[in-house]
Amino acid sequence: MAEPVLSLPVVLGLANVALRVSCLVWRVIEKWRDAPAGILALSEEVRRSRHVIDQVHALLKEFESDDEESHAGFLEALNGEVVLATSIWEELERILQSMTRRTPSGQVKLRRDRWVKCSRKIESLRQLLRDVRFRTLEVVSIHTMWAKQI
Repeated sequence: MAEPVLSLPVVLGLANVALRVSCLVWRVIEKWRDAPAGILALSEEVRRSRHVIDQVHALLKEFESDDEESHAGFLEALNGEVVLATSIWEELERILQSMTRRTPSGQVKLRRDRWVKCSRKIESLRQLLRDVRFRTLEVVSIHTMWAKQI
């Protein structure tokens, strides 16, 4: 069987980019008093997805003392989702960063015009993130049920 590539550092890298996106979303909401529903929906998806990342991280920490072979299929299944999720988070980060700019005095200004240009792409990425979250939860649930039977 192929060596699983999913590891704690990989999941921690995903958690790191998710945290940065979370901060950017909150910055946009903070600067935009009546933030559009799309930003609020993204904020909720970010919160839910970060919770799933925390669950995956906790499971991987539990596996540290186990035989890796017993979890190989689980790790392989999750690896694809983590790779996809990382690319989605990175694209969200890039778009959200483009929605803010720093003034010469160091203040952060929101570029609302960028929301108009990017709202469809952000919604598409939010849906992709949601799909990854559901698939990840499914893999975690199946593995958890399997582990209890052993």
